[in-house]
This record gives sequence, structure tokens and C-alpha cells, in this order.
Amino acid sequence: ARDEIFAQTERMERQAIAAIPDGVYEASGFLDNDGVDLATPLPVNVRVTVSGESMHVDLTDCADQARGPVNCGAAQAVAAVRVGYKLLVSGDVPLNGGSFRPLSVETRPGSMLAARSPAACQYYYSHLGLLIDLVVKALAPALPGKAAAASYGDSMIVQFTGTDPRTGKLYVSQEATVGGWGAWEGGDGESCLINNVNGSLRDMPIEVLETLFPVRVRRYEVRPDTGGAGQWRGGNGVVREYEFCGDTSLSLWFERSVTPAWGLAGGAAGAPPRVTLNPGTAGERRMLKVNALPVSAGDVLRCESGGGGGYGPADRRSPQARAADLAEGMITN
Repeated sequence: ARDEIFAQTERMERQAIAAIPDGVYEASGFLDNDGVDLATPLPVNVRVTVSGESMHVDLTDCADQARGPVNCGAAQAVAAVRVGYKLLVSGDVPLNGGSFRPLSVETRPGSMLAARSPAACQYYYSHLGLLIDLVVKALAPALPGKAAAASYGDSMIVQFTGTDPRTGKLYVSQEATVGGWGAWEGGDGESCLINNVNGSLRDMPIEVLETLFPVRVRRYEVRPDTGGAGQWRGGNGVVREYEFCGDTSLSLWFERSVTPAWGLAGGAAGAPPRVTLNPGTAGERRMLKVNALPVSAGDVLRCESGGGGGYGPADRRSPQARAADLAEGMITN
């Protein structure tokens, strides 16, 4: 029974691929940096070949494995391609052992997407989230009614740790930051949503965060005008501003400033993320990645996540939708 179920699923997958015009489809993007050399973006190129009932994805044209922790093993890269494939090609087909038999993925040993020991690997999502979006972007010309514009990208991690002055106990807070997802033909992108495939991460309520940790959240609101314009608008990111109530060690991992969430079919890109320490002061500092930076009681951290890409030309957006966006504060003009 298992073998027959798998075989049936494989036939359905092959039918879905056969509906895509044969050809070679490509998309490219960059990771901002490896977290160590902050000035050098890292390229990721995706080449998808559709031939009859089979699909081959070539990931060999990407950066060599990096010094910083942005590398992953080939298994993780294959998993990301499979997510992008299922999102776009055969989302209605049951997922089991027959699902990926018509799909092959090629990686290059020693590259950022197929690293060899002792390469530094992180929690994997930066490049995998980019890969998911790039698979969709590559195939968008062949499947325009199914493809969505890019999302804001990463988990956008904020971590702080230290000794709680209220209790004298050590603490660690690590949370993701929500952002905007991409629009598609027929719908706006979602605003203020956790990143793709990381639904187990939590958007922690302010009251819980302030109870558990020595921090005050001074602002938490939609970041207007960050979703890409289009006939259907990309989702907006958020502004989340922390004031530290004790001396703290701060770490950040924000991504997608070099390759913000792109639009499709004439839609505009979403805004990139932005993080500022002590905004509006003489000591203001902009940064997206930092490791164990000492900050003091009274310091303020403003985190602004990016928006999703738009879909379709902006001049085709209905006046009613634009008026609703203004009324709800999603856009400012």
C-alpha cells in the first residue's frame, strides 16, 4: 500500500511538472555578508531546468563557503528547494516519499550551500529563506498566476543577555521579528507575519517580554510604506523599539538589505530592514549584525523589519484599495 501511494504521488508530481513549459529558468540574489566581513555580499544563483516530467535545480553557482556562520550542508539546501517547489508547483499534492522523485538538486561541495567541515554554520535560515524565494522567482515567468513576490526574508533575530537587576539572575532573550510577505495575483501580502517555514517562532507579547526580562518596549507598530507598491501591495514590516533597563550583551542577525524583497510582474520591491542603536542621539549607530555588543541601561534599540514585494503595476491599484491603505495607516501618501 505504501509503495502504491508513493507511486501515485510521483505520477501526480510529474503531471504538475509537465504542465510547466520546458526551458531553463534563472534567478539571482545576495546575502548581505557572512557576519564577519560585513562589506562583501555573497551571491546565490538558482538555475531551474524543466524537461518533460522532470525538474533539475542547479545551485553550484554560489559563493564559496564563508568564514562567517552563513554556511549549510547540502541537505539543508535541498530542503529549501523542496519547500519552494511545493509552494509553487504542487501544493495540492499530498506530501510523502514519492513527492520529490521527479526533482533533482545539484550542489557544489565546498560552497556556501554544501559546506565542508569545519565551516561555521548558523541556524541555516538566511540562505534557505533566500533560496525558497529564488526558486519561486525563477519559475514565476512560467507560472505567473501562482508565484508570489518575495517576503521580507529572514527571522531577524534580536538577542540580549545579562544579569537581571531585579533578581540577580542570569537571563537570555532571543526572539524573531515579524515582517511583510509578498503580494500575488489577486491579493496583498500579509503584514507583520513571522518568516516562511518558521511558524514555531513566537511574536512575544510586550507584557510577557517586560515581565520576563529587564527591558521596556517603547514602540511596537506597523512600519508604513515598507510593502512594495503594486496592483496588489506587499505586506508591511514593523517597528519594535526596546529600552534596556540594565547592562546587557546584545546580538543581532538581520538580513536582506542588499537584496530586499523583490516585486513581480511590475510590482516594486519592499523596503529593506534597518536597525539603530540610540536613534536621534550623538551616539547613534546603524547596524544589522553584531555579536555580544555591550549596551548600558537606558540605551535604546530600534528594529525596523522589511516589507514584502508588490505584484503588478502600481497604477493599476484600485482607488478603493488605496483609500483603505491610507485609512488604516499602511501607507502615508
